[in-house]
Amino acid sequence: MLMKVHYQVLRISTWRNVFILLAIFIGMNLFLMYSAFSPMMILQGYSGGAGILDIDWLYTADHAYAVLTAYGQAGRSYYLSVFSVVDLFTPILMNLFLAMSISMVFGRAFPADHPLLKLNLLPFVAMAGDYLENILIVVLILAYPARLDGLATAASLFTAIKFVFTIISVLCIVAGLTIWRWPREASI
Repeated sequence: MLMKVHYQVLRISTWRNVFILLAIFIGMNLFLMYSAFSPMMILQGYSGGAGILDIDWLYTADHAYAVLTAYGQAGRSYYLSVFSVVDLFTPILMNLFLAMSISMVFGRAFPADHPLLKLNLLPFVAMAGDYLENILIVVLILAYPARLDGLATAASLFTAIKFVFTIISVLCIVAGLTIWRWPREASI
């Protein structure tokens, strides 16, 4: 299964596709963060500045429930009806962009059969963490006010997995670019 994903990403990885996804991702993030209809800003407004669990690192169950309480009924409903719907698309767009970028850069930096090309699967670990985090936050909201502390802790761990593997993926791209563009020995 993983090898099928690896080869499928290699097959669709072109600079054109990377730049299309980058443009979509940048446009979507500008909308999500800075527009008058920004779901993040609206949710922040509901929370009174308490935060958004999707972007908090290693929070406790108490913190998760403080944020869910701060959202109020209207904020929790907004999360379920708008924010969680937006969160269906962002993980796949971002992580497909990262996987294709790793494929393109490593494809230039290493021979076609090099085992490091399989690092294009790392963003999918981040994506899995992101989706699992999102599912658990929805479950926490649906069960609210009942406390599911174990699930809140698990959601926090999946958030950390999402961030760690995203950072590792970006570092792979930087390392691949460095190796690819590093000046070769001059031939004399």
